[in-house]
Amino acid sequence: MLIQIHAMRIRLIIVCVLCIARASAQTEKMYAVKMGEIPDKVIPVNAIYLSPVFTPGLVFLKNGSSSKQLLNYNSLLDEMDFINEQGDTLAIAEPAQLDSVEIDSVKFYYDLGYVQQIFELGNYKLGIKPKWKQIPDKKTVGYGVGSSTGSIKTYSTINNGNGPIGKLKVAEDVLYTKENYFYIGDRFNHFKKADKKNFYILFGDKNITQYLKEHRVDFNKEDDLKALLQFCAG
Repeated sequence: MLIQIHAMRIRLIIVCVLCIARASAQTEKMYAVKMGEIPDKVIPVNAIYLSPVFTPGLVFLKNGSSSKQLLNYNSLLDEMDFINEQGDTLAIAEPAQLDSVEIDSVKFYYDLGYVQQIFELGNYKLGIKPKWKQIPDKKTVGYGVGSSTGSIKTYSTINNGNGPIGKLKVAEDVLYTKENYFYIGDRFNHFKKADKKNFYILFGDKNITQYLKEHRVDFNKEDDLKALLQFCAG
């Protein structure tokens, strides 16, 4: 009888673990791209772009000039796309010449990649950047969850010299998933990862140590980062 009860408990624990794994897997959306397919042709447009449609926006250059365009941010290729007079979708060339881009009420800066501003206080900004990860060597396991025996690549940093690799066919079955990362920017619009180290670098004159003792800060949570930036830059 004890053996049977013990066996039942083991089965119950296994079921619970699998249920938890299934639930956690659903919190992070994954998109399957098969060998020979082009990622930006397979992944849904609403997952790639900031908005479902191209929206009137303003492009500001560092030389002081500006222009109006129909704009949309492409997170897969880390491009700011626009529609020209002929109706073609193109990416803004030489983004390093940009001061900022505004699409409706959303503002972007370019600093070795586009960063979307989500909070501003004085000369400092809190930004967010989506990055796509490619998981190669997909192995199908229980409940349709993919796992990998290979490394995870950050998609937004991959370039083969001829343009973003997101426009090329993949060489194997892979999964793509998007994660958001937070950044802090200074008055020169240079952005660093919003972690403890960089807060100390930017705000060395503030008593950050005492603040962290009194407040529990999760550097992956927007509200916590906003509160910390208000303390440092306020």
